[in-house]
Amino acid sequence: MTDPGNRRPSPDRPELPESYGVPESGDRMLSWEHVSRRMREARDYWLASVRPDGRPHTVPVWGVWLDDTIHFGRGREKRKARNLAANPGAVLHAESG
Repeated sequence: MTDPGNRRPSPDRPELPESYGVPESGDRMLSWEHVSRRMREARDYWLASVRPDGRPHTVPVWGVWLDDTIHFGRGREKRKARNLAANPGAVLHAESG
């Protein structure tokens, strides 16, 4: 979830069964500064988007993290570009995980 006018996402927890032991509070969550630093230090990322038929599409991308935003190249005809144009919901993580 993102706060309008702010690129920093609002931290939240995934919905998991209580038996997983994930606390409901925000205690011990990673700070945005930590996440931003890790993303800034990376050069290789994995991008997961969704195809029109609902299947996932995951690809490695080279990019740069600047001003809390990922920048990467892509041709308009590439699957990832078409996926993002149709549905901007995606997941990105540094290659090192």
